[in-house]
Amino acid sequence: MEMKNSRKRVWLSLIAAACALLMTACTSGVRPGGSTPSTTTQADTSITQGQETEPEATEPDKESADPSGKYASIADYVSSDQVQEQVASLNETFSSLGMEVAIIGQDNQMIYQYTYTTQIATDGLAESLDASLDEQASIFEGAATALKLAVDVEDPVIVVLYRNADGSEILRKEFTAQ
Repeated sequence: MEMKNSRKRVWLSLIAAACALLMTACTSGVRPGGSTPSTTTQADTSITQGQETEPEATEPDKESADPSGKYASIADYVSSDQVQEQVASLNETFSSLGMEVAIIGQDNQMIYQYTYTTQIATDGLAESLDASLDEQASIFEGAATALKLAVDVEDPVIVVLYRNADGSEILRKEFTAQ
């Protein structure tokens, strides 16, 4: 039983890393004002649950776009249609694992919040998740670096936050651009 729980914990943190990669792909798409990043990316489509879909361009929000074509804040970026569609897709996936996903923009932080839908025992969970996230640090650091391309913010931080169903924090880990 403990081995099964350990595998589930590692699986959840791997999915968290995949979410970061997915959100990184979002930052390489069309930005407000219709501009595209100056660097070329190979990912022109995003894959969600085995289906390829073209990313949709979002209408520029004049208040959230600056002349460089970047979002004015992480909160503006997170509330964009493109990111909200990805969040909806992630929630479809995570609901079968007993979790809800929220992506929150706060100051210079993009917070990936994973909340268990039913209360779980947390003995050893934080340590297991922390070790798994350490193994994937470069993915989250890369997501923070990519965030600089889409948002006009100094020193962006990716935060991975796990919460139990009662709202209590299980683990919070921060990753900065490298």
